[in-house]
Amino acid sequence: HVARRRARDTFDLCAGFVYSQILLACVRLALLERLADRPRDLAPLAKDLALPPDAALRLLRAAVALRLVEHRRGGRFGLGPLGAAVVGNRAVEAMIEHHALLYG
Repeated sequence: HVARRRARDTFDLCAGFVYSQILLACVRLALLERLADRPRDLAPLAKDLALPPDAALRLLRAAVALRLVEHRRGGRFGLGPLGAAVVGNRAVEAMIEHHALLYG
């Protein structure tokens, strides 16, 4: 039981790093702002992000897993509940950027 709990806690530490990197990518690419007005299709969104479609899809899927982005009808992607809390919140964006400095 103790070993399992420690393994889960260690996983959570590692996952936290990955989560923050996904969040940083979303902020730096202005992904959440691009989805704030309306859901978007992958191809034009990837072009706006200056990413190959497969890389954009990986980021979008990761952001969906974190509830920053949501899958919508017709294969589109829209702003998720946690993404909505980030959009326009300069204090949160500054904190996310600050974390990047720590990792650097």
